[in-house]
Amino acid sequence: MIDRIKVWSQPLLCGIKNRISYIRYCSSHSLLFVLQALSVLIFWYGIIALVIDLVQGSFSLTNLIITLASLAVQVIMEFLAWRERQDSKYVDSRKIDGYYSGIEPPGAGWTRKIVHIVIDGRVTETGGIYADPKVDRMLRSGAGLPVMKRDTQYEKFLRRRIRQGGGGFARLHYPFLRYNLRLSQFFGRQFNNERKWGLSDELSESTDAVMVHKTCYYDSYLTNITPGKKLITTRRGEEVCSMDQPEYAPFVTDSSGKKTLRRTGDIHVANEPGVTTLWLLNNDSIPLWQQSNQAQSNRGQVVASGSGSADWADCKSFIGKADGFRKAVTLGMERELYEESVGKRAIGKSEFFDQTKTIITGYFRWLEKGGKAEFVGVSLSSMRHIDEIVAPEESEVSRKARPIPAPTVYGLKENLRELVHPAAAKERDKYRLPDGDDQYVSNGCSISCAAAV
Repeated sequence: MIDRIKVWSQPLLCGIKNRISYIRYCSSHSLLFVLQALSVLIFWYGIIALVIDLVQGSFSLTNLIITLASLAVQVIMEFLAWRERQDSKYVDSRKIDGYYSGIEPPGAGWTRKIVHIVIDGRVTETGGIYADPKVDRMLRSGAGLPVMKRDTQYEKFLRRRIRQGGGGFARLHYPFLRYNLRLSQFFGRQFNNERKWGLSDELSESTDAVMVHKTCYYDSYLTNITPGKKLITTRRGEEVCSMDQPEYAPFVTDSSGKKTLRRTGDIHVANEPGVTTLWLLNNDSIPLWQQSNQAQSNRGQVVASGSGSADWADCKSFIGKADGFRKAVTLGMERELYEESVGKRAIGKSEFFDQTKTIITGYFRWLEKGGKAEFVGVSLSSMRHIDEIVAPEESEVSRKARPIPAPTVYGLKENLRELVHPAAAKERDKYRLPDGDDQYVSNGCSISCAAAV
């Protein structure tokens, strides 16, 4: 009964959360939204004051003027908002051609893999994965990692950049935010401004401290997701705004036109890490899901057992503690695993965490998401009757895509290779892929799932 109520109420609650997140965020970045909120408060103050006057049998001209003036402001602002909503119905987002093509890794020793996702016999998405094998070995080793520290200066620079960069929030960022809210409301997608943490500097073997900062999902959307995109009016074909400014690009271009991925932290963007884990069950299989249409990305693609982004709550209690960075990342993986693969909540969250162990297997940077960090791992659980616990959370993932049989290490490798593998010659011809050893084919798996595989 509770599950049915939850599914029934999900679209309504999703819409309310989206709207509240949007108003709060815009109010903190734009004076116009603050003035609008103040006019509403003044209007209701005037109404209440008039009612009190009528009850007491008195009359105040001041209260009447305040009420009428604030009502006039409300009418004008509502008209402008209505006109804005009408215009936004005819706005669409487009990728800037060639924006992310031909970008070199950020340093010596880094590897690049270009993953082409194939669904129903055609390439539906292409993504770049950039990784440093030395960092992967450091994360896999199990040795203690440098202490995690909060970079509050980075947080200030990030807020200032969103408010003032590119001509200001209203000119550059607000149109993208408004567009995605409208799209999310129409399709019932989740667009909540959850609190996140981000990486402030590049990970490396020589890192003395892992610098992190507090951010939010809207920051990530505006600084990591929108670069390389533009908004145009579908009626006139005119450009509304474009995120093609060099200072927002996750890469640098030299005088010869060569593009190189920036190091993390070179520019102030959210860099909120993704966390993805494959759940190895005691029945020798790994469950995979199909992403729900309510998600902001990877819709319709095969995703890992647990996949999402790191929350601030995963991180804040581990700042300054020994090996806190590893614990923050693995906690994020286990939280996403619980939220997506324990759909019926047959076991409590704390009990699930106590009986689940997760190891980090890799780190990469996702090019098309502004080069932001992504961590992948593997989780194992010691609980009994695990088959009765595993179930998709329908508001996150829509249905079971396929389990990966894992009877032996060799068998697991073969099954994983069917999902993601280097592009063969016939696949290059069929899908018209570029030449090179860095070209990979993913049979329906999202970029993060393909990286985990």
